[in-house]
Amino acid sequence: MISTDVIIIGAGIAAYSVACRLCDNGKSVIMLTKSEKRSCNSTLAQGGEFPLP
Repeated sequence: MISTDVIIIGAGIAAYSVACRLCDNGKSVIMLTKSEKRSCNSTLAQGGEFPLP
């Protein structure tokens, strides 16, 4: 069974920002997206070149 402290639904820049802060504070984070992480609106708004991990 998978265990986590936080589940974030979405993979835009706001979600990544929150996930990074949570991880920096020792939380285990899982992010869910409806498609690939590079197809989020934040990436598309940057012309498809937003550097996501």
